[in-house]
Amino acid sequence: MNDIYLVKDSYNSDKNFISNIFNSKLYDKNEVDCFCYVLEPSLGMYDLFTIDGISDEIIDKINNEKNFYLLFNSMGESNIKDQIPFIHSKLDDNKISKEKVIFLISRNMSLLDDEVKFVNSDFLLYFVGCNLVGESNKFYNNLDFLNEKRHKRFLSFNRRLNNCWHRVLLLILSSKHKLFKNNYITYNLDPEFDLELPPLDELINLTDQPKGSYNLISQKELHTEMDKLVKNKKNIYETFSGNMWNDRCADYTIIEEVVNIYKSSYISLVTETFFYEDEYIVTEKAYQPMAYFHPFIILGSPYTLKHLRSMGFKTFGDFWDESYDEELDNDKRFEKIFNLILYFNKIPIEELHDLYVEMIPILKYNYKLLLSYGTTVNLSGSLKRSILDVIE
Repeated sequence: MNDIYLVKDSYNSDKNFISNIFNSKLYDKNEVDCFCYVLEPSLGMYDLFTIDGISDEIIDKINNEKNFYLLFNSMGESNIKDQIPFIHSKLDDNKISKEKVIFLISRNMSLLDDEVKFVNSDFLLYFVGCNLVGESNKFYNNLDFLNEKRHKRFLSFNRRLNNCWHRVLLLILSSKHKLFKNNYITYNLDPEFDLELPPLDELINLTDQPKGSYNLISQKELHTEMDKLVKNKKNIYETFSGNMWNDRCADYTIIEEVVNIYKSSYISLVTETFFYEDEYIVTEKAYQPMAYFHPFIILGSPYTLKHLRSMGFKTFGDFWDESYDEELDNDKRFEKIFNLILYFNKIPIEELHDLYVEMIPILKYNYKLLLSYGTTVNLSGSLKRSILDVIE
C-alpha cells in the first residue's frame, strides 16, 4: 500500500483539514490502496458523539470491507488515556469494529496497546513551522540581534494553572528565590483572566500534591509565597496575555512585543502541559522557542528532549546537564531542572551572554529545521506513512 483515499458523503464533506492535506479523492475510485472515512469534530477528542452520525452504509463498509477504515482526526489532542473507555463505549454503541478505527492524535509517547489504532502525529510541530514561514520573516530580516546583550535570563509562560502543579510550584519557588526580578516568568491569578482557575486553597493543597514538593518548600513557605503572588495578582504582559495560540490551535500569530521579549531574554523555560501525570506528551510549547532563536530547558514529561532529537533538532547537553530528561522520578526531575534555573539566575549575565553566542549556530539550525517541517507535503507524507504502517 502506498496511498490513501478519503471517503466523502453528505455528513462528512471535503471541507476539513485532513481532506485538504491529502488531496482527498472519492471512494468510488477503482484500484485504491486504502479507504478512510474521516471524522473531524470541532472539539477534537471531546466530541466523540460525532460517531453517532455515521450512516449505516458507511458502518457496513468499515466493518466488512478489508481496506476500509474510520479515521478520527484529533491531532490537537494527546491526553486521551482517560477517554479510551468512552471511545470503546461509543464504538460499541454504534456497532463499529474497533480494529477498523484509527485515531490521529498529537505526540504521546506513553500510550499502551489498544484495540483501537492510535497514530501519533507531530501535527503541532507542523503547525508551528507552517504558520511561522510567513509570519516570522518580517521580524527576522536581520539576525544581528542574536549577538546583542540582553537584560533578562529566563522566559517562561505560565498561562493555565488548573491541574498544573508543576507550574504552581515553579511560581511559588520563583517567589521564594526572588526570580521575578531577573526573568520573565508570567502568571495571572485573576479569575476573570482564566475561567478555569480553581480556588487558591485548591491550588496549594499539599495533601493532594506530590510528596516531593516538601523537599523544595515547606507548607508554611508555600502559603506565604502564594499570598505574595495573589497580592501582586499577575506578572504578565497584557497585550498578548502570555498565549499566542487560540483555544483550538487554529491560528498562530507572532506579535511584535512577544518577539521583543524573546529578543531581550536568553533561555526559554518551557512549562509543558504535563509533568507529574503518567503521560509522556510533546506539545507545541516544546517547539515554540525554536521560532524565536531560544535555547530551552523543558519542565515536562520524560524523554521530551530525546523525542526532539529524534526529529533532528539539537538540544543543549554540551552546555548544561540535560540528564533530567531521562529522570523518571518526577520530584527528582523537577529538582534537577530547578537547580539549573538557580544556577543560571546567579552567574554573571555576561557569562550567560557568551554562552548564548556559542549556541547561535544551533539556534539557527533548529529554526531552519522547524520551517522545513512546516509544509503540507511534509505533514501529508508523514501521516500517510504512519496510517499505512498501522494497517499493513
